[in-house]
Amino acid sequence: LLTSNGFYQDEEGNLYIIAKGFCMTREREVIYCSSVDMNLRILSIYKETDNKIWLGTVKGLFLFDGKDFSLFEEHDKLKQTRITAITGMGDDLLVGTTSEGLFVLTKDSILQYNSGSGFGANIVRCIYQENDSVLWIGSNKGLHRVSHRIDTAEGVLDFYRITTGEGLSSNVINDITISDSLMWIGTDNGLVSLDLRELQLRSVPPRLAITGIEVNNQPVPLSDPLVLEYNQNNLQIYFSGISFKGPDNLSYRYRLAG
Repeated sequence: LLTSNGFYQDEEGNLYIIAKGFCMTREREVIYCSSVDMNLRILSIYKETDNKIWLGTVKGLFLFDGKDFSLFEEHDKLKQTRITAITGMGDDLLVGTTSEGLFVLTKDSILQYNSGSGFGANIVRCIYQENDSVLWIGSNKGLHRVSHRIDTAEGVLDFYRITTGEGLSSNVINDITISDSLMWIGTDNGLVSLDLRELQLRSVPPRLAITGIEVNNQPVPLSDPLVLEYNQNNLQIYFSGISFKGPDNLSYRYRLAG
């Protein structure tokens, strides 16, 4: 008797019943059950090939090769955190966690996106794949549209975040599905619908404004030319992007040249 923790359906129509192992059914007939009990509750599952099934558990990412379970040991954080969602995107594997954000497993590296990077959240609650190049992630910080970055010099993925500032009833996203062009979003504060045909992604960066400068913890006028003495070596520059639509959805980057 299998006590189910959830279900997963692959592209071939096979239904997986998830517990401390898993069973695969097709047309209401059980055609396979894993013979190994992991003693860990499985939270998510993704079939890459017949002999490569990824399993997210309450304590780490596992790989099932058709016979045995093995812990994915190529990244310390993926060995101990809760894995809430797994999906493929092109040649990459995306892994969502409850505390470490999103991991992207490529052929050559493992990348992490969290609240300190372009993703903007540490908790991934669900992932929905729209097509081969676009997927949606629900987190505790809003709804995230994820696509492959055309210029991969600065990373693999490009993120766009939608929050309560743009109309969501809550930033805690529990589930996502799409029917035709209408997205249904389950939140902590009810059900929200989003017409993807009317979604306008910000393509032009907002204008950047320098709002203040301090030298040795003392404010200086913005209108005056800034000439510093050798002992004026504590410099703070305050800036902000001017945006009336989702201002909390802005990410900044900067460099010091010279």
